[in-house]
Amino acid sequence: MNLVPLSKWNLIFLMLATFMQACASSPTKKPDQWNFASNAIHFEIRSARQLNIYEGTPHTVPVCFYQLQEPDFFEKLTLYPEGIHRLLECRSFHPSVIKTYRLTIDPKDRKKVVMNREKDVKHIAVTAGYFIKENKKIIHLFDIPVIAERPALIKSTEIVKPGPLNIKLEFGPEQIE
Repeated sequence: MNLVPLSKWNLIFLMLATFMQACASSPTKKPDQWNFASNAIHFEIRSARQLNIYEGTPHTVPVCFYQLQEPDFFEKLTLYPEGIHRLLECRSFHPSVIKTYRLTIDPKDRKKVVMNREKDVKHIAVTAGYFIKENKKIIHLFDIPVIAERPALIKSTEIVKPGPLNIKLEFGPEQIE
């Protein structure tokens, strides 16, 4: 059998390819700890000129961001009109709510909202106080992404941790698009 010697560049390419494969894997487990992270949640917000249209006139939209440990109780509230009204109050309604943040969106708005991710937060929910209150159109729930890193030299070790959340939200005339 004839073996071809590897050139310096082939060896570097092979090492780089191995390193990239080791670092770019999808996580197989959840993080053990969900620590506080500064500026880890980013929303890019845009709104329509005819925002929250009612009787032909645009209006502002009150928006609430919920940082949640678990989404179960939040999701139960979205099933009933009384629950939706409760969510639009932007108050802590259950121990799973770690933090709330209130914001008002104006017609033709362009905003960037950056938040710290509080300890133990695994989900972010957004509720918008439109005149027409249909839960699928005014409520969104996002999971905090999980990222996995594997050190190049120790391939069997996987470090799993919460990642940053980057979301673009479009507020239309009658709903979150």
